Parts: sequence; C-alpha cells; structure tokens
Amino acid sequence: MRHRLRPSLSPHRPPPPKNPTNRRSQVGGSDLAKQQEQLGTPSIPVTSLFDFGFAENGLTAYRLGVPLASHNFIQWLGEDKYKQLVNFCLVYLAGIDIPVKRGTFIEFRYALPHMNLRSQPRRPADASN
Repeated sequence: MRHRLRPSLSPHRPPPPKNPTNRRSQVGGSDLAKQQEQLGTPSIPVTSLFDFGFAENGLTAYRLGVPLASHNFIQWLGEDKYKQLVNFCLVYLAGIDIPVKRGTFIEFRYALPHMNLRSQPRRPADASN
C-alpha cells in the first residue's frame, strides 16, 4: 500500500493552504524512523509530507517539519519509580493464568511503557509451539 500512497505525497508538498482549517496530518503508532521508511524517501523526509505528523500515536509531534515539545516518560517519572512499576507489572502478569504466554511483556517506547501479554500474534507456522 505504501508504494501506491507515496506518489500522491511526493515529490513536493505544496505550500500550506491559506485556509487554516484545511491541514493535512498523519498519525502512526510507529516511531519516526519506521514512518520515514514507510512513507518517506531518502531525499524527502516524512515530516515534510504533512502539515502535522504524529509518531508513536501522538507522543512525538511535528508541525511543518519542526518537532514540537515532548516528554520522555522515564525522565518524568524517574528511573527508580519506573523500575518499581515494571517490577509490579511483571509480578502481576506472572500471576495471570492464560492459555499461552509468549513474547516481550513490557516494551519501553520513547514516551510510554507498552505492557502486553503477547507482543505479536502467532503466525500459523508457530501454532505448534
């Protein structure tokens, strides 16, 4: 799909419309590097394709290619409190009785911890495991 979408976004983004209510934005769950790989090109940054861009589900934001203020969860909370939170979550998740436990249970992204019992759905080839 990204190969069909890319020609409509590139090679050059027109100037912002005069009507401020008519802006283009892009929101994705991936980090900026992954969005660059999916939507941008080596010569065109993904942040230049939209008026607003939001990586990591809005935790990292760009307006007209310029990064907006953002905060890092660990810097805000502190390393010791974050470790306490992770330890609590791991003990809690270990006590849950579910049919299958697979994958990374806690993944830290730039601005939030992502806690999940299964990091990726199993592929049919993995069903025998």
